[in-house]
Amino acid sequence: MNSYQNAIQPGISRPALNEGQSSLSATAEGKDPGITLETVLPEPFAKAVMEATVRVGWHGTPFGSVFLAITARGISRIDFTSRDHPDLPLDRLRLAWPLAEFVHDQKGTLDAAAAICQPPHSTNPLRLYVPATRFQSAVWQALLQIPSGTVVSYSQLASVVGRPRASRAVGNAVGANPVACLIPCHRVIQQNGALGSYRWGSDRKQRILSWESRQCQSRAGG
Repeated sequence: MNSYQNAIQPGISRPALNEGQSSLSATAEGKDPGITLETVLPEPFAKAVMEATVRVGWHGTPFGSVFLAITARGISRIDFTSRDHPDLPLDRLRLAWPLAEFVHDQKGTLDAAAAICQPPHSTNPLRLYVPATRFQSAVWQALLQIPSGTVVSYSQLASVVGRPRASRAVGNAVGANPVACLIPCHRVIQQNGALGSYRWGSDRKQRILSWESRQCQSRAGG
């Protein structure tokens, strides 16, 4: 059992941003102690967001433009956007949450976007609030404990969540992650060292991992 396995307990108007344009500085540090994850089964979650106010915004990061959606209980969605269809994530949310009120709030979503490169401190954590099955919740909680600059295999992750023969199911849960970067599904690769798939593109996955590795090397050298 490696150190990672030992550490985990198995359990609207918008600004124009081009792909790759960054409005955020970039720093990195180990795990993500400044992020707390609250998951709710899909049906209760759907009821919770009915007629709720959802703040949305678009921001630049070193890895591409992102769309964010934040409910009163926490960050519910971070999606990388494409240059040609930046509003697609919002359109999908409107279909999924037809009774919610979506309010464009660049200032109110900035801290969440900044946390992609500047992890929040544990004394002032960011809260994530997402729909999930119990199995997805276990996988995403485990993902939060993978240190920055570190990768694990799908089979290692499956062992951590107590389902060593369920690598495929774990892969599906990893791929269903609705909060890009803050739930670091990009840190899971194939057993043979290949990157594997990534819902926002394998090139972007490589860029994020390379950036995190450089930040860790820089800290170690400093």
